[in-house]
Amino acid sequence: MTAFLFVYINCAFLVIISLPYLNKKLLQDKENIKEFFSIQKEGVPLNYDFIIDFLSNQALSSFFILIMIFTGKSIINNYGPIIGGVYVFLFFMFATVIAIISLLKLIYKLYNFNWKIYFALSLISTLFVIFLIEVSIRMG
Repeated sequence: MTAFLFVYINCAFLVIISLPYLNKKLLQDKENIKEFFSIQKEGVPLNYDFIIDFLSNQALSSFFILIMIFTGKSIINNYGPIIGGVYVFLFFMFATVIAIISLLKLIYKLYNFNWKIYFALSLISTLFVIFLIEVSIRMG
């Protein structure tokens, strides 16, 4: 377990140390980033496709965490704590990035709307994530 934590924490610190460089590189052209992540322009009304896109991204992120929890223990047992630490870290980071990008798109879209809409969508997303994590813990 100690080797697993060592690898996981070192991967996390590597990401933290590289964040200033990544931030500098990613923010060179803000318009390309908005286009890549499909961030809608201001004044576009809230529609069904946007809400479903947000919830589906949250579900995908939760599904990746479910896979990580469900398969992580067997990866650690079969391949060792070093490969298991890298595996769990990569899955966790991938799921977290998907969830954060989705949530940032929601915040960017809803900062002019009523806070009740934002609260309702965030609550649905949180409940869904908690539900899938609870299911995966019980399966694993």
